[in-house]
Amino acid sequence: EAEAPPIAAKRLITQEAYDAAPPETSTLPAPEGPVPWTEAHQYLEQTITVKGTVVDTKNIGQICFLNYDADWQDKFYVAMFKEAFELLPDPPETHYLNKTLLVTGKVSLHRDRPQIQVHDVSQIEVVE
Repeated sequence: EAEAPPIAAKRLITQEAYDAAPPETSTLPAPEGPVPWTEAHQYLEQTITVKGTVVDTKNIGQICFLNYDADWQDKFYVAMFKEAFELLPDPPETHYLNKTLLVTGKVSLHRDRPQIQVHDVSQIEVVE
């Protein structure tokens, strides 16, 4: 039997993204209290607490996205992973919608958007 030719490798990121310098760690001093979600991007690679009201959500099964702006493109968001939201009494897309949250975690970039990843429900506190 003849062997099939190898499958060509598929590039997962653009060459430009691959060549780009890693995001710079913020040089701002650690904040004394919660940071408004609109300022979270200023604290890249720092662990902070972000405050904001969730106005839009999207659950794709393994991750639920909590957005603070209906026009969410290029804006800070929370990526809550399944191991965390399985512990909630109801789905995160309804549990957190229209609630003001304090979310603690490291601010990082994903596809040029600032985010905090939540792997434990203890990272989120509902304040309203």
